[in-house]
Amino acid sequence: MKTPYNYKFINTDYLYGVSENNDFIKKIFSLFKEQVQTYKKELPEFLNTKNYKDLAELIHKAKSSISIFGMTKQADFLKLLETDIRNSLNPETYEDRIFDFISDCENAVSEIKILENTFS
Repeated sequence: MKTPYNYKFINTDYLYGVSENNDFIKKIFSLFKEQVQTYKKELPEFLNTKNYKDLAELIHKAKSSISIFGMTKQADFLKLLETDIRNSLNPETYEDRIFDFISDCENAVSEIKILENTFS
């Protein structure tokens, strides 16, 4: 069941390819929304404490989570950020890049809520 809404941050093709079962998709939505809350809390904490090891690990985990929602631009962005962090490159850019990512995730959650409203 595809919807006519034009999503800017998520691409539902993968989700619908994995399952036409709305209950399964709703569980994925719920998990993603929980993960976004974790990103919003822990990414800035790791950055502020200069805990770059945990920062890079959480960014690595986030890549696969957002890929499920077709957020390929953001996944590519995170891959570059993770590489920079692991190689101590461009640390002055980490904060802006992390907050851009969090903003994209919040926008994705807004789109997910719109999509959830289309389910019966």
